[in-house]
Amino acid sequence: MRSLEIKFGKLKTVIAFTTITFLFTFLLLNSTSILANALSQAAPAIAVILLILFSKQKIKDFRELGLFNLGRAHWYIIAIVLPASAILMSYLMATLLGYFSLGLKMPWYTLIYRTLIFTFMWPFIWAMTEEIGWRGFLQPKLATLFGLKKGIFFTGVIWAFWHYIFIFSGNYYEAGNPFINTVLFTITVILMSFAIGWLRWGSQSIWPCILFHSVSNATWQVCSYQFNIKHPYYIYISGEAGILNIMFWGVVLLFIWRRLTEKQNAPR
Repeated sequence: MRSLEIKFGKLKTVIAFTTITFLFTFLLLNSTSILANALSQAAPAIAVILLILFSKQKIKDFRELGLFNLGRAHWYIIAIVLPASAILMSYLMATLLGYFSLGLKMPWYTLIYRTLIFTFMWPFIWAMTEEIGWRGFLQPKLATLFGLKKGIFFTGVIWAFWHYIFIFSGNYYEAGNPFINTVLFTITVILMSFAIGWLRWGSQSIWPCILFHSVSNATWQVCSYQFNIKHPYYIYISGEAGILNIMFWGVVLLFIWRRLTEKQNAPR
C-alpha cells in the first residue's frame, strides 16, 4: 500500500510538472515581451522550482536533481564526443552526398573562440534550464514508475512534444515541410534521449546531461554557419534532426541498450 501511495504521488508530480511546463512555455512564448519569449525555454526549470517550493520535502527533492553530484570524468568525455560526432557526421556525410559544401567563413582560431562561447555561454545556460527539468526532475520519477528504459522513453516523448510549442509557432524551422520536419525531429529527440538518459543514470549527475545538450546545440550552430546549402532537401538529411542523425542515434542506442538493461536490473 505504501509503495502504491509513493508511485501515485510521483505520477501526480509528473502530471503537474508537465502541465506547468507546457502552460508556462506557451504563455511566455506568446507574450509581447522579448524577455518573456526568451524565458520560455526556461519553463522546465521554472516548473521544477515551483513544485519544490510547494513540496513537503524541499531539501530532499532539490538534492535528487543531481546538481550536487559531479559523476566521474569519463561521463563528461562521452557528453562531448557523442553529440559533437552526431552533428559533424551528419554534415560531413551530407556534404559528400551533395547537400552542402564546406566553406570556412572564419579562421580556425576564431572558430574555436566562437565555439567556446557558443558552448559555455548561452547554450549552456539554456541547456541547464531544460535539463534540470527533463533529466534532473522528470526522468528519475518516470524511471521509478515505469522502469529505466520506459522512463527514458517517456521523458524523450515529453521533451519532443514540448518542442512542438516552438515548432508550431512558426519560428523554429526556416525551410522544409513542417510535418516532415516534426516527424524527423521527434524520432531524433526520442532516440537521442536514450543516450542522454543513460548519462544521467550512469553518472547520477545532471552536469554531463547539461554539457551534452549544450555541445549538441553549439556544434549545430557552428556547422550551420560553416556549411553552405546546395540542395533544398538538406533539412531532411542533416542538421539538428535528419535522417543521418536518426541513423547515428539508432546505432548508439544499439550499443547502450544492454547497459541500460544492466542498470535497470542492478540494485540502487
